[in-house]
Amino acid sequence: MRQEPCAPCCLTRFSGRIGEGLEGVGGGATFLESLRALVMSVVILAMHGRLAQAGPDEMISGMKENFSPSRPPVLVQYEVVYRLLGLRLVRVARAQATGAEGEWSSEGRKSAAFFVEASLDTLERPGEEARKHVAIHDRMVVALSNPDLETYIFVRRARQWFNPLVGQSRVVDHVKVYDMRSGELHYLFEDYVSGATNTALDGTADMARQGREVAILMKLMSQVYRSGTQEISFANSPAIYADMDGTARRFRARTSFERSPVALKGKKPRVLRVELRTEKDGGRRPGRLVIWVMSLTDVSLALGDERLCAEARVAKDWCVVPLAFDYDLAVGSLYGSLTDVRVMDELPRTR
Repeated sequence: MRQEPCAPCCLTRFSGRIGEGLEGVGGGATFLESLRALVMSVVILAMHGRLAQAGPDEMISGMKENFSPSRPPVLVQYEVVYRLLGLRLVRVARAQATGAEGEWSSEGRKSAAFFVEASLDTLERPGEEARKHVAIHDRMVVALSNPDLETYIFVRRARQWFNPLVGQSRVVDHVKVYDMRSGELHYLFEDYVSGATNTALDGTADMARQGREVAILMKLMSQVYRSGTQEISFANSPAIYADMDGTARRFRARTSFERSPVALKGKKPRVLRVELRTEKDGGRRPGRLVIWVMSLTDVSLALGDERLCAEARVAKDWCVVPLAFDYDLAVGSLYGSLTDVRVMDELPRTR
């Protein structure tokens, strides 16, 4: 079976202002504003202390220990290739993601949650990273409320080596934490190469709004997919915010229906194509991502997998499976295709 991955977007009108009143802290700030700023600082320092003590990999393991699945996790795996001018030139990596429903324990409270863990790994053997032109080992975990899908906490761990034929070698080793358990977005960036720490993210309020309403994207894709005809254009798409190069960038979406680029049991079914593009933004690097998705129910029926069908029957309406993705680089793109989807007995161990 050949298939490929996807990526969701959050399309809605956002209301309310998050973090208002903090800009004036210091001069004529009210007591409550100063108190909020103090609490935010304490939370950020606590996050920094946990990372300094345990390290990012232990933090990810700790997040997994705080989650108790109530249903078996579903695993999707992808082959990732580098493409130029539409040609598949070389297989560069494998990616996988697992999602499970269960209970999230945090700060003495237990809540219904949806837990996602994803990874992207290039294909070199352990210890060869520094000798390869490109080596990437990235991890991402996120705990979301269930069924609303509001973000509790999101952690991304990046470990990357770049050794170009021309120019200087570069090592990337950092962690990003987006913590919304208090109701506001607290951001932490730690760079283990330079030792730098940053708690300020441009566009924090926009990222917080997306974190609160990430379910809108999933539900929107599900609604458009189930309608079979309804489509969205760049002109009527609400803003979708995502962290790109350390800044909250604004994307727009366009959807259409077409044949899957990936075959399921020898057939290419009709799927929903979602294209995300950054808005023009002062000459900064443009971003583009295309994903092809099907509902979990239709994927399970197409594959004839009994365990997957059983999970699809009790899954939320917004559950969709990415079949393929195409992410633009400065030159060429990374193209992912689904190679496996199945129900697991337990969450996989972190590498």
